[in-house]
Amino acid sequence: HMQQLAPQHPRARLLGTRWATEAASGLLIPRVAEAEFKEAKEKMPQDEAAWFYHAAYLDQLLKEQLLGRSQGAGVASGPARALRRSQSAGVATPFDLRSLVTFTLRGYLQALHRGNKRLHFILNRVLQLAWDCCELDLHKREALAEIDKTADVLEPWMWYAVLPQLISRVHNPDMREVFTRLIMATLVAYPHQAGWQLVQLLKSSDKEHQKLGKEMLLDVGRKHNAVHQVMVV
Repeated sequence: HMQQLAPQHPRARLLGTRWATEAASGLLIPRVAEAEFKEAKEKMPQDEAAWFYHAAYLDQLLKEQLLGRSQGAGVASGPARALRRSQSAGVATPFDLRSLVTFTLRGYLQALHRGNKRLHFILNRVLQLAWDCCELDLHKREALAEIDKTADVLEPWMWYAVLPQLISRVHNPDMREVFTRLIMATLVAYPHQAGWQLVQLLKSSDKEHQKLGKEMLLDVGRKHNAVHQVMVV
């Protein structure tokens, strides 16, 4: 019945593709699944769900490739479905690891640009994926570039929702530049609320953390006098 509805109803086709990719037996090989998700986005370019489920599928392929890298030959761990599909994905996936990182992040952020239904899940996953890429030294430039490109597109209140995570990760040398800009944009938009959260940097026992927090406050204060007045008060 779903197959009959799909040609006339893109959302039904998207639902069918989602079910097929989430099935334990892995009903669609990656190349076919990719084509199905791409067509759904072409027919519903402003649909948040189309972008999200495509990104979630790519994210699963990415996790499985990373799992495969971390496993030694003959070592069996993780869900059986992940192992089965990672074996086929290694042969049939239309993306290399670099592209998977890029398109997964881009898809999640594009979904968020079209709707905030999954705001917390998306941003927490995006930040975690960026952290993993930096920690593993795995296409970290591409990962951070995707976040940086979207920084001015998303509203500051969205980043405020994950401000504690941004602050806790800003110490990473690779992430510092991009995350500092996100924190400062949030500070400009919400000086009272964001300022209180920045206290954890200013009161840190680590001198470098204190310095970073002070630099952000000074920079924001120089560029935005109204924010400076709030901070002084």
